[in-house]
Amino acid sequence: MQPPSEMERALLEEVDFWKNYIEYCLEKDSASVPVAAYEALAQSEDKLQSYKSSTAVRRKLFVRIH
Repeated sequence: MQPPSEMERALLEEVDFWKNYIEYCLEKDSASVPVAAYEALAQSEDKLQSYKSSTAVRRKLFVRIH
């Protein structure tokens, strides 16, 4: 398995940031997690999954061509 690309690493860091931020807010005061943080986490996870899917498709196409 290949190590993550720069783009994938950046997306993973973005997802981790939002997870850590939400966890921090929950530890600090469970009622103070902004809805926008959950939405940003969902968007970051969607971007990461989309990137992984498109990369997998490109790899399959590359293997078929070569």
